[in-house]
Amino acid sequence: MVNIEGIVLYKLLELGSLSALADLKSCFFSGAYSPIYRTVKSFYTKHGRIPSFEDLKLTLRDARLLNSVHALESLEVPDVELDLAVSALIDQYAQVETLTLLDTFVDSISILDVNEIKESLGTILLELDSQLNTDEFIVTSDQLSVFKRPEDSSKSRVPSGISNFYDSFVGGFYDEELILLGGKRGAGKSIVCANISAAHYEMGMITPYFTIEMTSDETFDRIMSILAEVPYDHLRKNTLAEDEVNRLAKARSGMFIEGDKHYNSFLEHNDRFKLEKELKEQDSLRPEAQIVIVDDRELSITQIDLSLQKLKAQHGNKIKTVVIDYLNQITLGGNPDSMYDWKDQVTISKQLKNLARKYKISIVSPYQIDDNGVARFAKGIQDACDVSIVLDAKRVPGSISFKCDKARNSSDEFKFRTEITWENLRIDPMEVAYDVESPDSEADENDDPKASFMKSKGRIGGGGEL
Repeated sequence: MVNIEGIVLYKLLELGSLSALADLKSCFFSGAYSPIYRTVKSFYTKHGRIPSFEDLKLTLRDARLLNSVHALESLEVPDVELDLAVSALIDQYAQVETLTLLDTFVDSISILDVNEIKESLGTILLELDSQLNTDEFIVTSDQLSVFKRPEDSSKSRVPSGISNFYDSFVGGFYDEELILLGGKRGAGKSIVCANISAAHYEMGMITPYFTIEMTSDETFDRIMSILAEVPYDHLRKNTLAEDEVNRLAKARSGMFIEGDKHYNSFLEHNDRFKLEKELKEQDSLRPEAQIVIVDDRELSITQIDLSLQKLKAQHGNKIKTVVIDYLNQITLGGNPDSMYDWKDQVTISKQLKNLARKYKISIVSPYQIDDNGVARFAKGIQDACDVSIVLDAKRVPGSISFKCDKARNSSDEFKFRTEITWENLRIDPMEVAYDVESPDSEADENDDPKASFMKSKGRIGGGGEL
């Protein structure tokens, strides 16, 4: 049997390849080779270079470890490329680790239900991905561009659809970003999420909505209420007026390829149930814009990863943003108690950021704050996010206020307000003043979201042009 571990370490000490060292991990080595690898890493950390055999023999004081180095130096090594040997070592480790994890899975499979089986398999994939993640790479300046064409820049971001101010000055939602929406109960977090999904659908995109507490029917009704601009209460209680049924029928028909044909037939027979039956049985959804809802009461990071993998394979770049409602209800590794553990909550936030980078999408997820305005369970959940905004639906009636709590790539001193028709839950993205003027007061720059943002960027109020 080929001694891959020994070959890799021999070649590493012989050639001093920094790129090979960057691809290696301690878990790839076993037995006497494990302490040799740790010693090499320690030497590199201290001296900034990879040691040679002579370096190790001169610096080592442990007799057993020194004997291991002498044995490694006397190893007969075939003439192979170091990169090829490293790849073989990683493959060998992956095979052994996979078999070990699968053995544990097989031992317990007889007592698992279908959801637990999927969760276990997904956990194995995540475990392997975390242990074998050697995708880090160095990019030199000749591979990068500082001047970007407008069409190239637009590919990496999409409008939020809920605020012209946010889309204009912040730029909307960017690829690989994690956007967190904080708020107390009743702050409008899920309403904002539904509006994002609806707005993106109207723009011709697909924005999957992961729902945990609400059912898929409840989530879909909210989105349909927004799209058709009909009272959500009427839709929920099934007390729709005739004109409201017509608006819903038109919005529903618009989701299908030949929806216009079915809608025109509906106008003749006026049977809403017949319309929907014909749409489902005789037509297909439009491929370019869809409402996709993932309903999972025990949603875990693993399930999100598996679902995104499937959705991206099916819809490709039509998916630019994903809504996950909401962060505090996501579990880690299928453990329901993890939603109450602050350490797990921080890990979940980090994993969401990793998924945004993995699939090159933006992820929007609400989280709960306490009465003091601090994230419940763990303020550390904000560490991994790119933007964190606190919502308030009670500050000004008929609107939702947004105040930035963190922005990694822009000023975090902006705030804005959007008006909302609570009857049909639809947010109007038009700019409005953050504060409502009293009749006797004069408006100042702090009442205007644009002026507030520009001041924070140093462009007004004596800051000059930057």
